[in-house]
Amino acid sequence: MPPISSGNDSGSDTDNENVRLKAEATSANAKLNQIILKRMQAAITADPGISLRRESQRIFKEAVDEQKSSMPRVKNPKFANAPTGPEPGYCDRLVARTHNAEIMYALSDETRKVLSSYMEPDSRSKLVEASLVTLLSRMILSCEKLWEGLAGTRGVVLKCNPRLAAKIIQGNDDYTEYTSLQYLEEHAPDIPVPRPHGLVKFGSARIIFMTYFPSTTLESAWPNLTHENKLLIQHQLNDIFLKLRALTSTGAEHILGGVNGEGVQDLRRDGHKTRETISTVAAFEDFQFSIAPHNISSYIKFLRSLLPPASSTVVFTHGDVRTANIIVDIDQFGGYYVTGIIDWETSGFYPEYFESSKILYLFRLYNCKEDWWQYLPPCIAPAKNPERWLIDRIWDEFVYA
Repeated sequence: MPPISSGNDSGSDTDNENVRLKAEATSANAKLNQIILKRMQAAITADPGISLRRESQRIFKEAVDEQKSSMPRVKNPKFANAPTGPEPGYCDRLVARTHNAEIMYALSDETRKVLSSYMEPDSRSKLVEASLVTLLSRMILSCEKLWEGLAGTRGVVLKCNPRLAAKIIQGNDDYTEYTSLQYLEEHAPDIPVPRPHGLVKFGSARIIFMTYFPSTTLESAWPNLTHENKLLIQHQLNDIFLKLRALTSTGAEHILGGVNGEGVQDLRRDGHKTRETISTVAAFEDFQFSIAPHNISSYIKFLRSLLPPASSTVVFTHGDVRTANIIVDIDQFGGYYVTGIIDWETSGFYPEYFESSKILYLFRLYNCKEDWWQYLPPCIAPAKNPERWLIDRIWDEFVYA
């Protein structure tokens, strides 16, 4: 199949888009924060003994839903046939302001076939002259939306066809997820993860084409699972993560972070990562606890003194194991089984304890009645490294206070 060309617009458009998008997101978030604060103040005034955690979750969800429903529909002049709906979305705004695209990782035949389907009928023989921006824009506005980020500012996941999905995420400074999918396809092809089908820089966002899993998340299925089915899922996940953890960094130095040198990520700090080379577990821990001004606290030094000695081994790590990132399906007997693990944005080579210290990091924000914690894969459960899990949560509270 002939190559698909990209637009000829200047790369400076991307910088302008990033500035505009950041300002737009900041303005929307500022308004959202003001609404939440006012409602929290009113709730506390009405009942000083109210449960802040439970009430803040309810108010936050209501405010976000109201914000999304009140946003005006963006009319996109590019395509008269674009589907319409009651809500605007990330896709409309992204397409309306994007004028350049570039293929960063080669597109598979499946991806090219999908893009070709958005050519005008009389121009199928002139694919080489097609604008990549136009084809991607048509695809983005036409495909079924599987997921959209909070308040429609971070990105979306689209179903391109029964075999292919497109994950569109804001920003073009980190391709960790894609390079991890490439690595796993080569080194662990039996682990159920999406296969990479190409990556495109689309204005201020990146589009990752990958395998589509036609099923549901474990998060959605969990309430329907029996105790026996939960044990089966636990056993399947343990087998998967044992295989994953058998992958270790090679070479004279064990470079931590993304498999292609993307650096170590820490979601607690601005920028989320470092480009500095970190090749030892000790240096990694220094980086973790280096967030100013908390890093000079005697209390933090005391907490670190309680940590047990760490092994120098680094293993391949997902970094965000939770039920929303586990895909399951139903067998002929009505039982659920694991079909895939998704969302590899924070993956790479990390200390062997790291997965177990990060799992359940959002547990305190969820419904405490959820019993997922009782069925965690043993090889990555907090019980493997309880001191590290507890101190990591204390460090969370300290940084976010």
